[in-house]
This record gives sequence, structure tokens and C-alpha cells, in this order.
Amino acid sequence: MSFDTENEPKSEGSVQAIAKALATAELRELNERERANHLQAMHATLKSACDQLEQRNAELEQKVAELTKTCLEQQKIEASLRDELSEAAPKEIYEACKERLERLEQAELKMRMENEALKEVSTIAATQVKAFNDMKMDAEKEQSILKLAIVELESSSDEKAAMARLHRQITRLQISEATAVRRLASANDKITRLDNTILRLEKNFDDRDSTMIHLQNQARTRERRLRSTIANLRSRFSGCIPLPEQERLVRLITNYMKECQRLRECLEATEGEYLQAIGEAASAKQRSELSAEVAELLKGEPNQFEFQAGLSAKLSEWQDKLAELKAAEAVQRRQVIRVLYSF
Repeated sequence: MSFDTENEPKSEGSVQAIAKALATAELRELNERERANHLQAMHATLKSACDQLEQRNAELEQKVAELTKTCLEQQKIEASLRDELSEAAPKEIYEACKERLERLEQAELKMRMENEALKEVSTIAATQVKAFNDMKMDAEKEQSILKLAIVELESSSDEKAAMARLHRQITRLQISEATAVRRLASANDKITRLDNTILRLEKNFDDRDSTMIHLQNQARTRERRLRSTIANLRSRFSGCIPLPEQERLVRLITNYMKECQRLRECLEATEGEYLQAIGEAASAKQRSELSAEVAELLKGEPNQFEFQAGLSAKLSEWQDKLAELKAAEAVQRRQVIRVLYSF
């Protein structure tokens, strides 16, 4: 009896030590389980956040690729337009050539008019020389007639005087006819000159009209070409972003990506601290619950055999829980390692 009473405090002390060890183990297992559950939840949250960030990053990369492609197309179009402008004549040279052509046309027209005027002067001079020669011939004829008249006057016969008068009248008629012919020729020359002047003016008018029509056609062709070029440029560059705005957007996207990386790192650090704090809180809570459960178990079992039977049942239950927690912890550890490698 005394031996039993001596062994009873030892068995109670060993049972309490075992109960405390089991309570500590159970608290640790529960802490690990809670930590694993929390890590799994945080893993799902971080995975969804990473998926969203990757999707957003892919969208931003696609936008940047589209902007870069548009920028390259704009640079190619700009290079082609610069090549066309380099091959085309400048506006100053075109205007200078146009003014020079107009001056040359005016000088040519002036030379033609001077040539026609000189031709008219030469024609008038030739007519005047011809008239002077005719007048000289008429004067010579009159002189010969006067000589004949003097001879007739000196003669005494009336018959010769009548013949002389008739001869003088015929000579006057010839002179009048020659004068009329000269006047008619002069009038015909004037008419011819006027006709030539009219034809020349009509030709100049036709030339001016054809030149004006040609210039109008050139202006219309150039206007149509410019309108088509403007329409093509509008259709090409409609909805495009200017190059400075595109560069600003690229810089902004780069800054956003850097900010997202920094926020991701801060989020990971915060998540680690949060998980650690939650794990410590859960372990403390589980430790207090297990302590309360062990205390109730010790208080509710006055018989030693019943207490040992309940304790063995609790031990087997805690061993099963411990095995489950170890398996869950291994799964959680593998998932955490996979998530870390995915980052």
C-alpha cells in the first residue's frame, strides 16, 4: 500500500509531463496547420494578383508593340515624303522659273511686235520709194509734155496744136490713172497690214488663251494631286498618336511597371510579416486551447485507469492529427516552393 502511494505521485507527474508534451505538440501541429492554411490562402491570393499583373503586363507590352509598329510606319512614311520632297524642286525655284518663263514670253511677244512694226516701216518705206519713183516718172512725162507743148506753140499749124492738146490730155489721164493705181496699192497695203495685225493679235490672243488654259490645267492637276496626297495622309495618320505623345506614354508605362515591381516586393514583404504574425497568434491560441483541454482532462478523471484510457485515446487521436498535419505541411511546403520558383 505504501508502495502504491509512493508510485502514484510519480505516475501523476509523468502523466502531467506527457500531457504537457502532447499539448505542446498538438499546439505546434495546430499552429503549423493554421499556418499552412493561411499560406495556402495567401498563395491563392498572390497567384491571382500575379495573374492579373501578368495579364496587365501583357496588355501593356501589346500596346507598346502596337505603338512601336505605328511609330516605325510613321517614320517610313516620313522618310518617303522626305525623299519625294528632296526629288521635287523647291517652291522658290519653281516660282523663279515661272517668272523667268513669263518674262521670256513677254520679251518674245515684244520682239515679235517690234519685228512686225519694222516690217510695216519697211513696207511703208518701199511704198514711198515706189511712189517717189512714180512721181519722178510723172514729172519727167510732164516735162516732156511741156516740151512738146512748147514745140507745138512754136509751130503754126492748128492741127499739130490739137494733137498736142490731145496728147497732153492723154498724158494727164495716164498720170491720174497712175496716181489712182498708187493710191489703190497703198490702200491695199494698208488693208494687208491691218489684216496681218489682226491675225497677229488673234494669234497672240490664242497663245495667251492656250497658255491660260495650260496653266489652269496645271493648277487643277496640282490641286487634285495635293488633295489626294492630303486624303492619303489623313487616312494613314487618322487616329495615330504623335511621336512626343508616344514617347511620353512609353516613359509612363515604364514608370508604371517599375512601380508595380516595387509594390510587388513590398506586398511580398508585408505578406511574410502578416503570415508570421498570424502564425504566432494562431499558435498562442491553440496553445491556450490545448492547455484548457488538458486541464479539463486532468480535472474530469479522478480514476487513474480511466484517466490512462482517456489519455491513450487522446494520444492516438493526437498522433493521427499529427500525421495529417505533417502530410498537409509537406503539401503546403511544396506549393510554397512552387510559388516562390514561379516568382
